[in-house]
Amino acid sequence: MKIKNRNRGVLSRLIAVAAIALCCVMVLPAVAHAEGKTEFHIKNEADFLSCVALSRERDTRDWHVYLDNDIELDGEDMKTIVSNTVKHLSFGNKEHPFRGVFDGQNHTVRGLDYANNMLDPERDTGFFAETDGATIKNFLVKDANIWADFRGGVIVGKAVDTRFENVMVMESTLHVTCANNMLNVITNAGFEGGLIAGELDGCTLYNCEVRGGRAVNNTTSGVQAIGGEGLYMAAFAGYVKNSTIEYCRVTPTRNEDGSIAEKGMTDVTNKYDVAIGALGGNNVYASGFVGCMAEGAKVIDCFSTAKCYSYAASYVGVVSVTRAWTGGLAGRILSKSGNEITRSHFAGDLSSRQYNPIAVIPIIQNDVNLGGIAARANKGDATVAECYFKPSVSLSGSSQGNPAKKKIPSFGGDGTTAGGSYGPWDDERYNTRELWEEHDYDFCAGTMRSTDNDETLGGPHANEWAMDYRLNIPVHGQSVKATIDFPGAGTATIEKTKLGKDQATTDPYTFAVSAVLAGTAQGLAQGDTSVTFKQETSAKPADLSEENGGYRFMGWFREPDVQVNRIGQDNSWFDGKTDADAVAAGKQVQKSELHDETSTYTADNAKGAKAFEGNDLFIASYEAQVLFYNVKGETLDWKTGAAHGKSTDWYRYGVGLTPAAPADRGNLKPTATFIGWTTQPSSEAGMNGGYAAITSTQLAELKNQGAFYPAGSEITVVRPTDFYPVYSDYVSNIITVFEGNEQDTTDNKALRDGVGKTNVDVQTTEDGTSVYTVQVCNTEGTPLSNGGKLPDGYRFLGWYENKGTEGAPLEVRVSRDSSYTLPADVDLTAPHTYIARFEYRVDYYVRAYTNHEFTDSKLLCSVWNRYQTPFEENVGSTFVRENVVHWGPEHVDHGIKDRYDETCGTRFTANTLVVSPLNAYSHNVKNDTGADTLKNLYADTDFPGAATLSDTWTSASLNVTVKPVNDRYRLNFWTLERDGEYWTYVKNPIESMVRTDKKYYVRAMITTDVNFYNKGDNVVRTATRRYESNLLQAKVNGVDPTFTYYYPHVNTSVKVAEKPEDGEKGSYDNPLTLEASPTDAEMAVPGYKFLGWISTAEVQKGSDVWNYIYDVANDPYVTSDPEKAAPYLATDDSKVTKCQDAYPVYAKYDVNYTTNLHRAGFDGTDKVNVPRYDIDPVINAGTDPATATVTPDVTTSVYKAGGKLYKLQKVEIELPNGEVKKLEPNGDNSYSYQVEPGGPYTFVAYYSPLAVVYHLNAKDVDGKVAQQGDMLGNLDGGIPKPTYDISTIDADTGAFNVFVGWTEAQPAPGKGYVAWSEGIRMVSASTVVKAPMELYPVYRPSLVTVRSNIDSNLANPALVRGLGRTDSGDQISLEVKAVKEVVGIDGAKYDFVGWSRDYEPDGKYTLLTDDEKYPLEGSEPFESVTYTAVYKIAPYKVRYHGVDGSVVFTATVDSVGERATGAGFVHNVDVPKVDESGDPVYDDNGNPEMEKKSVAYDPDAHSKIVALLDEQATSGDVRELFLEWRYVPDGGAAKSWDEFKDEPVKGDMDLYPVTYRVAANDTSDTERPVAMTAQLKWLLDPNAANTVDNNADEAPFKACFAEPFMGTQLTVTVKRASYGPDASMTEEPVNDQYVSLYSLGSGNGSFDLANRLESKKTGEGKQGDGNAVFDFAKTHALTIVKKTTDASAMGQTFRFKVARKASEDSPAETRMVEVKVSERRDEDGETWYVGSVQFAAPTGIYTVEEDTNWAWRYEGELSTPGKAPGKSAELTISSASSAGDTVVTCVNTRAKDKWVDGGSRAKNVWENGTLRREDQDD
Repeated sequence: MKIKNRNRGVLSRLIAVAAIALCCVMVLPAVAHAEGKTEFHIKNEADFLSCVALSRERDTRDWHVYLDNDIELDGEDMKTIVSNTVKHLSFGNKEHPFRGVFDGQNHTVRGLDYANNMLDPERDTGFFAETDGATIKNFLVKDANIWADFRGGVIVGKAVDTRFENVMVMESTLHVTCANNMLNVITNAGFEGGLIAGELDGCTLYNCEVRGGRAVNNTTSGVQAIGGEGLYMAAFAGYVKNSTIEYCRVTPTRNEDGSIAEKGMTDVTNKYDVAIGALGGNNVYASGFVGCMAEGAKVIDCFSTAKCYSYAASYVGVVSVTRAWTGGLAGRILSKSGNEITRSHFAGDLSSRQYNPIAVIPIIQNDVNLGGIAARANKGDATVAECYFKPSVSLSGSSQGNPAKKKIPSFGGDGTTAGGSYGPWDDERYNTRELWEEHDYDFCAGTMRSTDNDETLGGPHANEWAMDYRLNIPVHGQSVKATIDFPGAGTATIEKTKLGKDQATTDPYTFAVSAVLAGTAQGLAQGDTSVTFKQETSAKPADLSEENGGYRFMGWFREPDVQVNRIGQDNSWFDGKTDADAVAAGKQVQKSELHDETSTYTADNAKGAKAFEGNDLFIASYEAQVLFYNVKGETLDWKTGAAHGKSTDWYRYGVGLTPAAPADRGNLKPTATFIGWTTQPSSEAGMNGGYAAITSTQLAELKNQGAFYPAGSEITVVRPTDFYPVYSDYVSNIITVFEGNEQDTTDNKALRDGVGKTNVDVQTTEDGTSVYTVQVCNTEGTPLSNGGKLPDGYRFLGWYENKGTEGAPLEVRVSRDSSYTLPADVDLTAPHTYIARFEYRVDYYVRAYTNHEFTDSKLLCSVWNRYQTPFEENVGSTFVRENVVHWGPEHVDHGIKDRYDETCGTRFTANTLVVSPLNAYSHNVKNDTGADTLKNLYADTDFPGAATLSDTWTSASLNVTVKPVNDRYRLNFWTLERDGEYWTYVKNPIESMVRTDKKYYVRAMITTDVNFYNKGDNVVRTATRRYESNLLQAKVNGVDPTFTYYYPHVNTSVKVAEKPEDGEKGSYDNPLTLEASPTDAEMAVPGYKFLGWISTAEVQKGSDVWNYIYDVANDPYVTSDPEKAAPYLATDDSKVTKCQDAYPVYAKYDVNYTTNLHRAGFDGTDKVNVPRYDIDPVINAGTDPATATVTPDVTTSVYKAGGKLYKLQKVEIELPNGEVKKLEPNGDNSYSYQVEPGGPYTFVAYYSPLAVVYHLNAKDVDGKVAQQGDMLGNLDGGIPKPTYDISTIDADTGAFNVFVGWTEAQPAPGKGYVAWSEGIRMVSASTVVKAPMELYPVYRPSLVTVRSNIDSNLANPALVRGLGRTDSGDQISLEVKAVKEVVGIDGAKYDFVGWSRDYEPDGKYTLLTDDEKYPLEGSEPFESVTYTAVYKIAPYKVRYHGVDGSVVFTATVDSVGERATGAGFVHNVDVPKVDESGDPVYDDNGNPEMEKKSVAYDPDAHSKIVALLDEQATSGDVRELFLEWRYVPDGGAAKSWDEFKDEPVKGDMDLYPVTYRVAANDTSDTERPVAMTAQLKWLLDPNAANTVDNNADEAPFKACFAEPFMGTQLTVTVKRASYGPDASMTEEPVNDQYVSLYSLGSGNGSFDLANRLESKKTGEGKQGDGNAVFDFAKTHALTIVKKTTDASAMGQTFRFKVARKASEDSPAETRMVEVKVSERRDEDGETWYVGSVQFAAPTGIYTVEEDTNWAWRYEGELSTPGKAPGKSAELTISSASSAGDTVVTCVNTRAKDKWVDGGSRAKNVWENGTLRREDQDD
């Protein structure tokens, strides 16, 4: 609603209202009163006028003013009313600043118009004049035209402790001028102007905007201020102190379609002309945002696009220059604490022009003192973080000179181009949102900022940016996003919005982002009411079958408030956003029934409902078709394996499918086993892509390609896919060998004729997999395990397999079972050979030839042998006088021993290998003649192979000796038998009388000892064993078992006698004790399971098989796999058939404990604890299997400071086979599980919060705690940077590497980092923590190449240009860098020009920067781009030196340019014309008239030397005035400026300054002069006429006292200094030059002619060369003036007390002085009665008071020039005082004290030739 005056009738009413409002505050706008609150509702102009008037008279601290309607204030009637009433429409004033709340309720005020009144200047004009403690919010001022003097803003002139929120100025104009600009000597010449505010002190501003409009100053001044003041003009705020400006902006005015309106850019113009300059110079500032950041000023998340121009000109030469500064974000930053600029940028136009006559040299400088961030500032003056500017706008904008030569550093003060987090960005970078995001600009409202605005905004808040592709910059605003939910399935596009261009993505994890709203103040943001989204479905992949449909589009989904623009590569993020749950939740905004390949969806807010909002994510949802086939080519239901139609086989990305085996196997063989699926179809005929019997080679190839999916495994849908079944006929890979098959004539290795065969039995389980069993069968095919029998003499030993390599085979036993079922983990895709091995019985038969009773062949013993073992000849037997010498296939009598030559053609020897059962028959020899011995004796042993027997001939007795084959056997005793009789002997040999008519049997009873070892390799038990006694013996009822001997041959029922015939009772063991083997309990070792014993008779110690079993290094008798030992372990049936030892076999319990936090690498930090992870599980081996128990830590707090404890979520056990089981507690917070040794078991305790561990380098980590569901970027400290020594990574890869992010992927072995590769899954700030995360840094090599255009002329180009690290110290950032000056191979000198990415030799290229270093940002390091360092032939260099010899400026002169062929240092240009008085001459349009004038080249050199001398002057005892440059050639005579300025530049040159050096000293005591230079103000003009009279002072040297001077003599010395190389300097006095000295005046010194004390010529008279000596009297005149309008005072006398303070030289003094009123004067229409007295007073500080008892009828006030009146007056009388300075005036009226600087305002009054000030009423 708008209300606007329409007729004159309204005018009369408004005038009446206004008059009443001013006179009677009872007439008010609608007012509501509440406790502590007064509400005003402004509904129209009258209400507005009334509120304005009242606000200037009342305390407004409890006011709440509401703007209820839009109002317009630009009508002529309103202007008339205002001019006749309130003068201007500003709330509040200096006396009554607005202190309340003004809420515009998003209404607009149009047409504020504050006209300029030259004769009545106004400061602090604006919507609010001044505020203090106020809150201003929610309104727009549009089309305002504001004029202000000294300080002004459209919203507020000066604001103190005020909050601004959502305030906007649009298309308005602000004019701010210097107060009293026609004569600004006494007043402060500076000003502060900004379209929002003139000055801010202690304020907070949020979401305020300037859109379009102008802030302008165009001032002409007669005399420049002493010392110079800042003229601050800014687009936003002029002067800022202790204030925070956040999320505010300066933007252009736009058209409806989002384009920039014609002349829509905000314009800041600050032009200042001064006729006469001053020593300190003046500084004119134009800024795109803030004029001056004084102290504690903070600019956060702001930007500006303003067009800024500053112009400064002085027309009479002075010591210092008048400077024009133009800055992007700040005009000036004072070097005080607390100034900060954060995440702010400038994308506007900067230009400047300044004109200064320095000495005799006119200096014109175009586009100088520019600063993209701040103009007059150095890099250390403020904290600047992530601030950038766009130089291209200025380079193509309003340049005053040659745009190509425009240089824009970040800081114009020290010329800093860029820093680690600030600097210029080219257009490409400015257009890259991702790069801004890397620099912490928030494009999705996902980062909460905590600032001084928290209280206003209710806490931490988001400052959201959006990309504006109209301006090609980031702006404040909001965006929508689009993506797809299925990688590769399609493209999602946001079609062009008003601020953007088409934005598309094919990467689900990187969203397309497009601005839909720019600027948010006042709801006037430029934005879209509708957004169109397009999807394009990807084409069907070429490798799919004809049946597969590829991808299909399912529809659009809308997910609100998505505060990220990219996510981690985890598709589960889309769960609940595009699935069935999302549909149920109503998130699907468009459903695609037809699955169009290309379609659009428009979200239209104009239709009523909010179809889209900022940060909405629109997701194009897709599905892929996944088909499973059987060998018949039918598509299958993946759940059942049965054939079905394919219409339902569409799936979202990431769906897990565990397909069943095909139900229909077609014509496959029964032995074909389904092993999995493949995406690579076979070419087998009739298999329709399936594999009927895949070979191991084929399968390996599929696995290498990642194209094989084992049966039973889950398949994750990641693309459209065809899956074909893979079968393997594993029988072909299971090779069985029947040992000894080569002994028959067949070629079948699985068969031995007449013995048996091997077989592979295949059984199919319910899930379609096969179980394979290798079997030993008899000749009929019946497995031994099923009752089949082998022929006599064969005994199955076991199944064997080669576990070694081709070069080092190792055959081991894998099973003792004749039917061996292969383990499920056997990889049958490769051939496996299983050998069935056997033992073969050898039967030994004996007979005698001379022992006639034993001539029948008799079985001596049977011994079992392994295949191809050598025949064992010694089994221990003999006859009397007849020995068995060897064996053969039949009995043989070899005759008499002495005649036998051991030749035997049928003998079995060691070369005879046992390959089948064997009958061995004795071959005998006779010991003597061979006659019948008449004795019949047969001797043998009970332990075949343990000993040899031999007899010795005797006539009537026997003598048989037994000899054990080694000391492990021993003779227990002998038995001797004959029919019915038996004896026992113990001696060896056995001797006994025998009868020749009897048949005798002798047996040697032999035992062996078995040593049982423990794990420590010590014998724990030695046990006696007989032949074929059980190796393992157990105690019976606690007693070792025994064996009772019986006579073995004839008297088998008779126990062996206890007493031998040849010894004592007990001399042998009978019963024989068979010591029990150690029990399992005795062999128990903590942490290990005792598996059993391995006999050395079974496995030879130290053999390959032994090492295969005992394979754990440094852990004796331990196997890593119990299955290795099991086939060799001694059993209860194991028999002793030879001497042996028994060794234990252990398997270690591998039971561990960890936590999810420790496993992720998190072991706590200095602030965060971690639950114990070093708990040892307790193993109870008393159970079988053993039980392991852990008790997790539940008492540790998360933080070391205490508080909440870690919460145990669950405990799992990870089994050796990879299976994981969740455990239930035992009831006491402990958890148990039964464990077997060998394989690893791991208890894992899961705690919350979770750990996220970043591997910073090879040994250091950064651990953080997170709750499930937290995002990485929100964790404490955010995402860290790694600290690797990057040089080692560079060396590894042979390239420079850049850290690009973090990944959960494991590094390569030996590396602590991950090398980047295409498709690597990396986390991001938005990655959701679902489980503990262990993250490794990812480094990516740069692809950048570097060259120069002069490489061919360089000896070593790499030393001149290259790619390298930046100086940031992060060891990550890269830059291209070049040397500034280079000498080529041929001696040519080159200068660096800049870096180019598109360099062409023809000169058609673009420079990125002219800085030698160019940092690479964002993706730049990874682009295959060549950066060229561009050089040019070095020009001549003209070096300008300062007074200390350093180079202050270097000019370059092309060897063929105009400066090298004509005048080298001056040229003619148009300059402003001045009149005889030095004032600028203007034409009718107000523009300066121009004239031709010779000016100097290299103006920067002149301004820099002046600035340098100016800086030195602030602290030194000498003031120095630059005169000219002198040229000092090497070895030649110096030339003056006039001598060389017109000569061409023919080579490098060095110029040095020539100056006047001026110093002042207090020479009251000539023996002890005191430096006074710094206590004086100076005005030096070397071009002055050097004349002095009463009307003008043209002295070239002027000095002004700035403080009282108590001395009696001041000497000013002037010398001319000529500088040269090595800081050399020669001086000579300057004589005959006037020096004028001025008094303090009314304040701190003034060069007003009235204040001139004296002028003297240097060197005149006795002053001395170069000196001007000023002498002062010891006393000075003090005048007291009495004034009154009371006529009765005429002739009366008044008394005054005059007191002088004590000083070092004199005591305090008081006197009374009388003044008689004796004169009548008419002044300004009033009659005054005046009297005065003057008397001599020494120097000192005086206080003057009127004697009120004497003047009891009057109420007087006393004043001195420049000071406000009071009850007393204080003044200082010194040599620096003039007559007008020492006047005390007493009046009996009170004057208004209104200076324009905020104190009082006065007019200048001339009286008696002196200047005094007189109060004046308005």
